[in-house]
Amino acid sequence: MDFGNKICKIRKDNNLTQEEFAERYNVTRQTVSSWENCKSYPDLDTLVRISDDSVSYTHLRAHETVL
Repeated sequence: MDFGNKICKIRKDNNLTQEEFAERYNVTRQTVSSWENCKSYPDLDTLVRISDDSVSYTHLRAHETVL
């Protein structure tokens, strides 16, 4: 599962629309869509807030390739 799918799963597991998820993390709905489509990634502060609310950062990064 790629990073975007993990963000989408977190959002759906919390029964949130992209708009509601965006409001929770002070970003736009378009930003959430970009995350879910792997076009961009949350900044570190936002990523920490998402992980604090749902799963650990390590779990989010578990399947990422290290270069």
